[in-house]
Amino acid sequence: MAQLELNNIKSDLFWNLHNVSNKRAGQILIKTLCKYIPTYSSGAQQIYSEGECQFTSVDRVVFHPNTNDYTKTFSRIPATAVRNTSIHLFASGTEGLTFLQKKSGKPTSTSAFSGTLNKILSNIDNKQGFIPILQKSNVEDTADKKPLLKLSTLDIKSLEEEFSSFEISTMLNELKKGFMELNAL
Repeated sequence: MAQLELNNIKSDLFWNLHNVSNKRAGQILIKTLCKYIPTYSSGAQQIYSEGECQFTSVDRVVFHPNTNDYTKTFSRIPATAVRNTSIHLFASGTEGLTFLQKKSGKPTSTSAFSGTLNKILSNIDNKQGFIPILQKSNVEDTADKKPLLKLSTLDIKSLEEEFSSFEISTMLNELKKGFMELNAL
């Protein structure tokens, strides 16, 4: 896969695993999710619907977008369109992927990924609500030492001034493919 060249742009397509007890589990979590969940680069102002992760060290995972297929990259996405959330994702041994919501740094609720994924697919169809996006962050541990990855969300309404409804629909249809593949697992 071709390397992304970002001249004079600070690299922001990586995750640090410094604070994760089980680094191998953190690597697997990120490597799995970056295949299916879109990744955002604020430096390049792009969302990538496809790419792969590589490990540059035990503590660092780098995302390499698919630059060979222009339909997998969406440009001119301002940082204001990708918002931080209090929603995290972790792999539970018994329940598989699980969403965790935090308030003031403390867990408040969890939900199984499969049930929430149907809501995400509906949100994409309705062009509103929580649409998960990965972006640079530090992976941390849950209380029982499972890697926990923070998610961001794509704010579709903020894109309506810059993009036509056709462009937004095209982007969402492409982003939806990854979630559909993840749903089939």
